[in-house]
Amino acid sequence: MTRKRLARSLGMSCPISRRDFVNGVLIGSGAALLGAGSPAASAKPTTSYAPSGSPWTGYGGVGDYRWSNGNTAAVRDAAHGIRDHLYPEAALAIEENYDLVVIGGGFSGTTAAYEFSKHRKPGQTCLVLENHPVFGGEAKQNEFDVDGHRLVAPQGSNGALAVKENDHITGRYETYAQIYRELGMPWHYDLEPLAGGAEKYNLPNDHFDPMVLEKEFATGYYFKGHGWAKNPIAAGFANTPWSSEVQKELDDFANNRRDVVSAQADADRWLDSITYYDLLDKLGYGTEVKRYIDPLLGVGNFGVCGNAVSALAAKRLTLPGTIPSNSPNRFANVSVVSFPGGNAAILRKMWARILPDVIGGDGSLADTAQGSINSNALDRSGAPLRLRLESTAVHIRHEGDPASAGSVRVMYVQRGKLHADGPKQW
Repeated sequence: MTRKRLARSLGMSCPISRRDFVNGVLIGSGAALLGAGSPAASAKPTTSYAPSGSPWTGYGGVGDYRWSNGNTAAVRDAAHGIRDHLYPEAALAIEENYDLVVIGGGFSGTTAAYEFSKHRKPGQTCLVLENHPVFGGEAKQNEFDVDGHRLVAPQGSNGALAVKENDHITGRYETYAQIYRELGMPWHYDLEPLAGGAEKYNLPNDHFDPMVLEKEFATGYYFKGHGWAKNPIAAGFANTPWSSEVQKELDDFANNRRDVVSAQADADRWLDSITYYDLLDKLGYGTEVKRYIDPLLGVGNFGVCGNAVSALAAKRLTLPGTIPSNSPNRFANVSVVSFPGGNAAILRKMWARILPDVIGGDGSLADTAQGSINSNALDRSGAPLRLRLESTAVHIRHEGDPASAGSVRVMYVQRGKLHADGPKQW
């Protein structure tokens, strides 16, 4: 069979939908990762990767987070060990017993530990297992010394909601507002004044706000052959080279004028049954609207386009079409701010409350955000709450019948060694 006939028999000349292409790439990438050997297995560490010494982990800057940027080589190795069945579930003596074992030291795990520390009874204990060299999950930062200046940047989790003083908040942000106030977080921030020409512009306090559908912030879109279009949303897109029909669609979209969700009896269930692109089709929006919103979906949130996320996922961002046209602004009682290291500042405040001597300083936000982590305070023998780093959970099983078991066995790998812990009898 000729190469051309073989390609035709495999369907290589047939059209493929965007969704099938995305899914196919994801499957292929996953298979390649599962079947491939460790990229760092044969690579020799060099000083360019200091301090980790690993080409996988890469250079992490300076400070507490220099060992933990992205998924480290140790995390990768533990994951490959799970894949390769290197951690047998054979009888392994339980070394320690806890009332609560939390897997993960990101915001979810830290919140669980924080609530435990507030409500625990005398004698109750908790262990948090975190697979990275430092707690934080997405809420971590990196620090770099550049020309004598210390620069701090977020690794992932970035925009924080600053709860306004004395405002009564209910709904999805109620718990967040409660913790925010308990931590003594400011409701107002005095920012450095803009200078050097930037004072002419209305710039947001959050890194992602220029991508969100806001009229108040200074934004610019560059069009080849047309030049810059300043603040196109505020101009109703009339200053763009798009056709008048597309300008009208984008203006309706940015202002959430079209509404089909109000007619749905169970709106969330319906939104969860379709993609965001499907919803935009039902609203009569064309290709340019999808191209316009995809960067926000891809870069700021989900990593994929609107045909790969549900309309309900888009609702979490309050994107146009997912809420009724007459819905009030859900951010009315909060403002958004980006700390230099992102939301690591809030998470560090939580751990400073859970383990008071884990970060030095006077307890202020500035000292807690910038102070060094006292690693010796994280996992002290006999402490009611302990945080164990570089520990990847590999097996979690009920001791006996799950319907009646009184305890759970948690097996984890720490620096290549297998351990087993378990909650106390319920």
